[in-house]
Amino acid sequence: MSDSKIALYLAAEKYRLGKNYKKAIEKYRESLRIEPGDLAIIKKLSGLLEKENRDEEAAESYLYMARVLVEKENLEDAIATVQRALALKPDNPTGVTLLQELQEEATIPIDVVDEEDDDQDQIKDLETPPVQLDTPLFKDLNEEQLETIINVITTQKVSQDTIIFQEGDTSDSLYIVSEGSVEVRTKVAREDDAKKDTVFSVLESGQFFGEFAFLTGKPRVATVTAREDSVIYTLTKTDLDDIIKKYPEVESRLFLFYKSRALDLVLAKSELFHSFAVEERRELLERFILKKYAAGDLIIREGQEDDNLFLIKKGTLRVETTKAKGQKIVLGTLEQHQFFGEISFLTRVPRTADVVADTDAELLYIGREDLEQIITKHPHVKNTLEQFQQSRAMETLKKMMT
Repeated sequence: MSDSKIALYLAAEKYRLGKNYKKAIEKYRESLRIEPGDLAIIKKLSGLLEKENRDEEAAESYLYMARVLVEKENLEDAIATVQRALALKPDNPTGVTLLQELQEEATIPIDVVDEEDDDQDQIKDLETPPVQLDTPLFKDLNEEQLETIINVITTQKVSQDTIIFQEGDTSDSLYIVSEGSVEVRTKVAREDDAKKDTVFSVLESGQFFGEFAFLTGKPRVATVTAREDSVIYTLTKTDLDDIIKKYPEVESRLFLFYKSRALDLVLAKSELFHSFAVEERRELLERFILKKYAAGDLIIREGQEDDNLFLIKKGTLRVETTKAKGQKIVLGTLEQHQFFGEISFLTRVPRTADVVADTDAELLYIGREDLEQIITKHPHVKNTLEQFQQSRAMETLKKMMT
């Protein structure tokens, strides 16, 4: 695809997303002058003309699309497209004649056209659509700025079940879903070190992924797989760094998404909440409070009376207690995505150990009232807490006796 066509298409998409349909129609038409047979653009143009109640123009556009389909020997879709045109303008003689010719050629009985039917899903795209950046990352950029991004984007067709990257990989590119959808799966933290996958999210056209590794420089935190045949755009870290230097607002928006997804990831990787549906986790997240600690900070003091439950977003914590003779003993270490505080929540007794930040840390915590409401809807959460309480109590007993 030529650079000029890409720029025109991106301009059209920007106008369409901004609901300036008149300008979008102009740009789609300019794009078609460069490549008249582009079905994806013809379809978008026809749909916009119909949306604007420009029925005569829409009908002509659909008939033009039908002729292109005939050239590509797709009679079934061509017939459906002519029917769409006749739904708008039933008395169009060209459309009536073309429909009869196509149905005779395909030996398909003439269907009654439902004028109220506005379902265009029967019209299929037969070509890879032109590059489009319907993503919130770039929504405020103008036509010229979008063109600079298009120049460095790599387009990749991926088949269903293709793994785009795996959890633990060290790549740092950013990806945008152009067509199709991908599934994001991540491994759940467990006390026994066993691995268990859970669905973190499903991303569709316009959504992006890969910002964790790009922003943090750390390995991938999830595995991303194509749920269906899809088209994915790739921006390398080098190219994205250059884009951010020119347009700092891109980094700000990227970081907002990162912060939201990072918090959600804590829940998805937690053995307590990994089984929650994506939307349930979103609602659950609103009940948690984020707090930051510096290395050496005391997070929980032994004997303290509170019953919040904590999840570790970032950092490493040390759990320790004092023996009868005043000797400090380390009971264990807690790391990212693990939880603690369940003993006081379940038993209503004061804290049984100190918890100290070994490194700078970020924690999510939730109070008793909110957690009890969650348990009412999801009883398995309490069962998991009880299992961890028993396991940790046994480990503590062993260490206290040595």
